[in-house]
Amino acid sequence: KHVFQQFPDDPVDDLLRDNNYYNAFKTISSASVNWKIGPWSTTAYGVRYGKTWSFNGTYAVAPWMLYNLSVQYNFSDDAAITLIGNNIFNSRPPKDRTFNAYNYYNLFNYNAYGRLMMLEFNMHFGGGKKE
Repeated sequence: KHVFQQFPDDPVDDLLRDNNYYNAFKTISSASVNWKIGPWSTTAYGVRYGKTWSFNGTYAVAPWMLYNLSVQYNFSDDAAITLIGNNIFNSRPPKDRTFNAYNYYNLFNYNAYGRLMMLEFNMHFGGGKKE
């Protein structure tokens, strides 16, 4: 439920069913799975942005899904290396055929970030072992 009412005597506006400028996603869902075997750990994460109204409000724009993945190796309790991939399938936002300016999607709902790969090294110096 996502409703708006500015003043007590105003009508209640159901933002998920109104094709106004707000254009909220109908649903946003996410899930993650983590595996850990010895010094290795892997996490897979996915998020699904549900349908939203087109720019002119005549149809629903398709859902958009993103997937992230990380793999970590722990050398010891104090050192680890991690490979991180965001948007690993380089998923682009769905095009809205009624949005007539480049990027052809609602810039307030979607981002233009493509695939991102990072390598991270963590080292704990001094003190006691991390908990």
